[in-house]
Amino acid sequence: MTFDDKWHSAQFMGHEKDEGNFVPETEQDKKLFIANGMAAKIRAAIASSLSYDASAGISHNKTVAKISASVNKPNGQTVVPARYLLLAMSGVPIRSVRWLGGKVGKSLIENGYKMMGDLQGVKVDEIAEVVGNDTANWIIKLANGICDEDVTEKAAPKTAGA
Repeated sequence: MTFDDKWHSAQFMGHEKDEGNFVPETEQDKKLFIANGMAAKIRAAIASSLSYDASAGISHNKTVAKISASVNKPNGQTVVPARYLLLAMSGVPIRSVRWLGGKVGKSLIENGYKMMGDLQGVKVDEIAEVVGNDTANWIIKLANGICDEDVTEKAAPKTAGA
């Protein structure tokens, strides 16, 4: 089976590698399915022209897409439809989430929250005592797979490392 034949069968979080093929069920899923195909073609072009492996994460928001990109490394891609956001986030260590690797993450861990799933269903008030109200709201949304952060285009690098 070639790479192009396989693009439609990306994995989604919550399944073992090479299981759980992505089948679109909603209009939003169909959009993810199209994005999945585009990502596969981009990864194939990178492999063909640069001989580099690339992984991709496809989801409804930036944070979940970034986290899911690391699931099927090397050279794989992961799709997380909306119906799997809670499942996908439940097994993610708090320290693996962007912005939670420092003091905030340490405070959560010291208070017994080790995985994002530990925060699902928790009332904002419970962790507001630990991290403050605004941060608590943001963390609870994140634990439930909700992220309002925009994807922004980065400028081309001015230098390159060896």
